[in-house]
Amino acid sequence: MANKIHDFEIPKQNWVTFLRTINQLAQSRPVRLEVINRELGDQEMVNKEPLREIDFETKGTARGALIVAVGDDSEPLFHRIDVPTRLFIAHNELGTLLETLAIQDSMGGETIIYFEELPALPEQIPEERPSAS
Repeated sequence: MANKIHDFEIPKQNWVTFLRTINQLAQSRPVRLEVINRELGDQEMVNKEPLREIDFETKGTARGALIVAVGDDSEPLFHRIDVPTRLFIAHNELGTLLETLAIQDSMGGETIIYFEELPALPEQIPEERPSAS
């Protein structure tokens, strides 16, 4: 049986565009957040809380970290992945509904976001174009 957490790897150059798409599709949908860490074991951090946003930190010493924000305004939770190295998605058997987003980090840990009410995936996620610097 195939590993349903790592069906498809998102190329690093497409992360920003992909996460924007996920934020549009899944914002406010309930998610379960699990952290797998070799030292601490598996820990469920959130169960059926609304997704607020998944985005990169753009300032300060945490620049480049990936922030997963869940919960409502009264009790938000922010989970930071300091050095994300790989992003994977898994979808249903038809390939139309997103089931999980797995984020691996440089320390060998992994954060898995389980989408409880599955958003539909677009036919194709556009590739990012290099910005003129």
